[in-house]
Amino acid sequence: MGPDDHLRFDRRDVAAMTVLVLVLAAMFWKVLFTSQMFFFRDVYNYTYPHVKFIHDAVRHGYLPYWNPLLNYGEPVLADPNFLFFYPTTLLVILLPVAYAYCLHYVLHFAIATVGAYGLARQWNQSRWAALFAAVAFGLSGPLLSLGNFYNEAAGSAWIPWALFLTEKALARRSRRPWILLAIVFALQFLAGEMLTLLATFTLCFAYALYRAGDFRKPLAASNQRILAAFFAVGLLMMGLSAVQLLPAAHLLAHSRRGLQGMSFRETTYWSFSPLKLVEFVLPNFFGTSLASPTIWDFVLDSRNNPYLPSVFVGFATLFFALIGGAFCRDRRKKFVVLAAGTLLILSFGRHTPVFSLVYLLFPPLELVRFPVKLLVPFTLLLALLAGWGVDALRDKETPWATKRRAVLVLLGCLLVLSVGLWICSFAFPALIRGAGEKILLASNGPFVRRAEGRLTPLEVAGGGRLLLTLIKVYFPGFVGFLLGAIVWFKMLEQKRPRAQRVLPVVALLALCRLAFINYSVNPTVPQAFYTYCPPVLQQMKASTGPSRI
Repeated sequence: MGPDDHLRFDRRDVAAMTVLVLVLAAMFWKVLFTSQMFFFRDVYNYTYPHVKFIHDAVRHGYLPYWNPLLNYGEPVLADPNFLFFYPTTLLVILLPVAYAYCLHYVLHFAIATVGAYGLARQWNQSRWAALFAAVAFGLSGPLLSLGNFYNEAAGSAWIPWALFLTEKALARRSRRPWILLAIVFALQFLAGEMLTLLATFTLCFAYALYRAGDFRKPLAASNQRILAAFFAVGLLMMGLSAVQLLPAAHLLAHSRRGLQGMSFRETTYWSFSPLKLVEFVLPNFFGTSLASPTIWDFVLDSRNNPYLPSVFVGFATLFFALIGGAFCRDRRKKFVVLAAGTLLILSFGRHTPVFSLVYLLFPPLELVRFPVKLLVPFTLLLALLAGWGVDALRDKETPWATKRRAVLVLLGCLLVLSVGLWICSFAFPALIRGAGEKILLASNGPFVRRAEGRLTPLEVAGGGRLLLTLIKVYFPGFVGFLLGAIVWFKMLEQKRPRAQRVLPVVALLALCRLAFINYSVNPTVPQAFYTYCPPVLQQMKASTGPSRI
């Protein structure tokens, strides 16, 4: 059955997508309906000042080739990070700049969420399953954490649409989907987030080979057609984005990044620590720099603010994804599982030799940074698996006996491990503290500059004690989730009607918890924050030369 042979889009799908937009509007009501603005990290000292400069320059009738007000002057049109040629810059010029700046983020979260819904429907998921998958992705920590990255929020929004159009292009004998796919890639390029573009292009190409290629015969005609199609898409993408590509290439050629490339350390500075996998389920387990940073938060995030303030996706999403991976009968499932696993491993960056090998074999990685960004497409694929899991849970014909053992073994192992660690935290506290101290030292060591110093014995001891406390406090909740999942799965296996009836309640509660946890990922301040002038500046003497405060 082809992708266009299943249920067609109709008014009910439009209603579902409207619900998605309303959910995001509720999440960001402060910036949409009040004078509040985003401010965290890159926003207040980098991207918003540039957006304000572009707004003022164009409204005064000239192109902002050069910004003399920041960093002793820097190019604007040639730097893709400032998104001058990206469509939402038109909103920045036409609307009040503060509102347009915040609207840029909300629009792209909506584009990403609606795209995830369309992709889920395209991949044969029911409306309810697609709605869950889209909300799970739209409210996930990795996606909402991009509210402080102007360019990456724009680039990541188009990932589900690229996969959607790849599916369309494979199903139809028409050039239109391929042209639209090239436009999506061009938008990602104009958004200035190259690692996301590389990951999306590679993901779509791999999916095309999986769906329509022949792995047994590498030189098969079908593989050559796919390669030629994506080569043509790449050329068209470069042509469509030439207005940014050519000046950016000139700027890159005269920059240190273009002349020398970036070292492995620079490329992998923000890598996702495998230890933080626990925060998929237990939010801010190691602390958060937004409210209560800890020594663990400091060390695991490369002695800096975390690149993604939240990675929380919720236990229900993971459980539904496990069910989808085990019981979904859609052929695409194998690709999604493999691709999600690959993206997760690569997101570990310097914590795994896999990324080191890819860095050596794929030279373009010397020009991009931060493997942790790959958590966003991983989360999309995880949400799609969860959508298939919802359909499997709703289907009375799901053959639970086929892979029941694998699901129960995995859940059982996690339960035994969690209970064992929790018991050890009381019975053998010194063992947990000692293990925590060793892990902290090992995590802190390899990428610490001499100027940054090493952890003191007091900090190490405090980290060990903190880990002991965290296990005591947080793990009972995780154990409860695991027990509930095992009991529910056993009831489903026994075909008990109540087990299926409770699914909407579980899904709704899970999404509500996801919204509650990730609501504070993008803190806001009044617009006056950006125009406030500290009294001390009035005491400074005027100078014709540059100054830095």
